[in-house]
Amino acid sequence: MGDLDISGNQVTIEATLNNLGPHNGSSSIISQDIVSKHKGAEDANYLLRINHAEITTTRGFIATDFICTPPANQTFHIAMVYDGSSVKFYRNGQLMSEKAWSGNLVQNNWTTTIGTYAAQAYSSTSATPEEETFNGYINEVRIWNVARTQSELNQYKNQSLPNPTTQTGLLAYYQFNDLKNKQGNVNYDLQLLGTPQINQTNPSCSLGTEPCPKCSLTASFDVNPDVCNPAHFNFSNTTLAVTSYSWQFGDNSIPSVSTENAEVVYKTAGTYSVSLQVSDNNGCSATTARNVTAALLPKAIKTNAETICKGQTIQLESNIDDAGSQYDWTPQPQLSNPSIGNPVATMSASTLFKLKVTKPNSCVDTGSVFITVPDAATFAVLPIDTTVCVNEKVVLNAVGGDTYQWKNSSGEVVGTESSLETMPTESTKYVLEVSSDQCGERTTLYSDVRTFPVSSFAIRTTNDINCSNTSATLFVKDAKNIQWLPQSDLVVNGQNAVISPKSTTTYTAKIEDQYGCFYDASYTQNVGFDPSSVHFFIPNAFTPNSDGKNDIFRIRTDIAFYKYSLRIYNRFGQLIFQSQNQEAGWDGRIKKEPQPMGTYIFEVSAQSNFCGEFYKKGTLVLIR
Repeated sequence: MGDLDISGNQVTIEATLNNLGPHNGSSSIISQDIVSKHKGAEDANYLLRINHAEITTTRGFIATDFICTPPANQTFHIAMVYDGSSVKFYRNGQLMSEKAWSGNLVQNNWTTTIGTYAAQAYSSTSATPEEETFNGYINEVRIWNVARTQSELNQYKNQSLPNPTTQTGLLAYYQFNDLKNKQGNVNYDLQLLGTPQINQTNPSCSLGTEPCPKCSLTASFDVNPDVCNPAHFNFSNTTLAVTSYSWQFGDNSIPSVSTENAEVVYKTAGTYSVSLQVSDNNGCSATTARNVTAALLPKAIKTNAETICKGQTIQLESNIDDAGSQYDWTPQPQLSNPSIGNPVATMSASTLFKLKVTKPNSCVDTGSVFITVPDAATFAVLPIDTTVCVNEKVVLNAVGGDTYQWKNSSGEVVGTESSLETMPTESTKYVLEVSSDQCGERTTLYSDVRTFPVSSFAIRTTNDINCSNTSATLFVKDAKNIQWLPQSDLVVNGQNAVISPKSTTTYTAKIEDQYGCFYDASYTQNVGFDPSSVHFFIPNAFTPNSDGKNDIFRIRTDIAFYKYSLRIYNRFGQLIFQSQNQEAGWDGRIKKEPQPMGTYIFEVSAQSNFCGEFYKKGTLVLIR
């Protein structure tokens, strides 16, 4: 008929049947399915069989007890009802079996089938169609999502339902004159599976006589409360001649038990309905319930766990003040009186105190409380002493306290945190006052921060730089290590640096002294042209007579020029000699011809990398 799931915690399935006995090859009819929506015990949304019922809820699987099998060729009305508290199986309107149960029905995707097992489950189960397929007549199948009462079942157990489309909770109704759902929902119209036939006449329409003995079972049990613990109960079955038991304790957190007698300790105060369901060998069952009221004993010790400083006191107090009670506190050494309900403890160490109270009725209560004595505060400061460079950052760290106050040698407060960052300019003894809030402990600690002697460094040079000396060496006396900057304008030679600046340049050095302290120093080299520093020798006369003395007119200098020009003119202004070679000079000839004595004019111009441009014009005398 399709996937007709019943949700929630109520369901009723009814059917009228006339069984014709087992199938060929089968010896029993008890597994024959009348109305089935299941694969197995893990997912039985509902299963009505010829002599019992089965469901699976969120609590688990449950089946009613198997009652005696009805005889063949007689008609019976059967029904299963689940109301959220028990599963019942009825035959001809008589309650035949009942099991206490709870939980919401488990859903599945199997097709609801009538007279057989869901076809799609065949391939995944060991059951065979013959074992679970009904052999006989079925009529008046009704599927409800409500729990029908016994009187409602009896009212229509042998007649058709009136007005099926308006019956509250009715989901499906079949009379098998056709395959239609008489409730009206066409989604649940039937399809034939295999070879069953509809419109068949049942030769025995009257309800048969119930074959099972009439049940007259009455369940009963005794309640035995624990006089020492009002939440503890023992239950004793007093029902005779029964074979199975099911106890429910009215608290979903406590599982049911199936022993003859039961015991429970409630964890929450309140009134609980305790039920006992019993069954006998005839398939009869009965249920009874009694209310019990549970109360929780107060804790034996009223005092809560606390933290107490060493040497302080705390009063321990029992919650039990029944007259005549005897108290026994342990361990005893820290207690004023271990035999009273409220002794005073003078704490010397963390202790688990235990109490045993014996009441006048001989009931014993016990309890314990842990009182913590914190360890003595451990204060420390690091470093205790250290030596650093002047203005070097040093961090002092303290531990063990909640409040801190740092002072320098002058008594000035310089910090209130657990760490102090400082850059001393001189040796300083720091004083730390530290305290713990928990037990008021305090102390004074010291950190001696000394400074290394201050070194003094200066950058010196080996010589001045001028047009004659274009480079110099920088050095620092008594330095351990030196880093020169800018490195692109100098050549480092060990601890020294050779400089050849083209313009005024400032050089710096990071200098490490013998203590590992660093200092910065600088030196500025000025670069500029000073004509007075140019050493030129320009003779005012020469004697080109080949005597090897003063035969050539040339300009002598210790400057290296990268551009040089010497020109000589006669008294008429004619250019008679020129050279770009700084070492060359005029030998008094023109085209190898000696020139006459007299006055001539010279003009010299030059350029150097360091000393810039040079120009001079004057006269010279040629003497023979």
